[in-house]
Amino acid sequence: MDNNNITVLVVDDHQLFIDGLKAILKYVDGISVIGEALSGMDALKFLENKQPQVIITDISMPGMKGDELSRKVIELYPHIFILALSMHNDIAIIDKMIAAGVKGYILKNTGREELTEAIKTVSKGENFYSTEVKEEMLKKYVSKSTVFIQNENRTFNGVAYLTRREKELIAFLMEGLTNSEIAIRMKLSVNTVKSHRKNIYSKTNVNNTISLLDYIKSNQIKL
Repeated sequence: MDNNNITVLVVDDHQLFIDGLKAILKYVDGISVIGEALSGMDALKFLENKQPQVIITDISMPGMKGDELSRKVIELYPHIFILALSMHNDIAIIDKMIAAGVKGYILKNTGREELTEAIKTVSKGENFYSTEVKEEMLKKYVSKSTVFIQNENRTFNGVAYLTRREKELIAFLMEGLTNSEIAIRMKLSVNTVKSHRKNIYSKTNVNNTISLLDYIKSNQIKL
């Protein structure tokens, strides 16, 4: 065996899939499959005697799932890099595997070219995600950013989103303080306090302090 070869252990609960993966990699220069396992426990037993550079693991397996196996491997053999290979393109599962420490995540509909690239990239300790997986990750990022922007400017679940600073000002209004007194307490100019009040009124769709305080109480907003 060429010492420059990237050594691989394949873990999947379907022997047919393992055989198929081995057949694909058999003719790929620079990559050698040195072992296989039908479960997470079998994989850990294999590693007691021989460690590959890369483990390709399924996620949904009986007994020990892919994320649990990944955590154990990284704890015991931190020099081994893990590539998740799954049929699941669900962001919750992707997040779980990334949190477990895998370096890459590709789908089982991948071709030999992408599989080869993924193994070589992960073997260097670098991250690799298939196009579909990156799209799901991007959707989550964009969604979170959109929610943050909406919350920062307007509402959350139909209730006005108020910043910590705005809530502090409202608390002073509830004490009956004037704009000048609030400005002193918050170390702001009177004009800034007025501007904050105007923004708060706009967010809560009210036009006076009494209506604002009623809005805060009726929506059970914690200050």
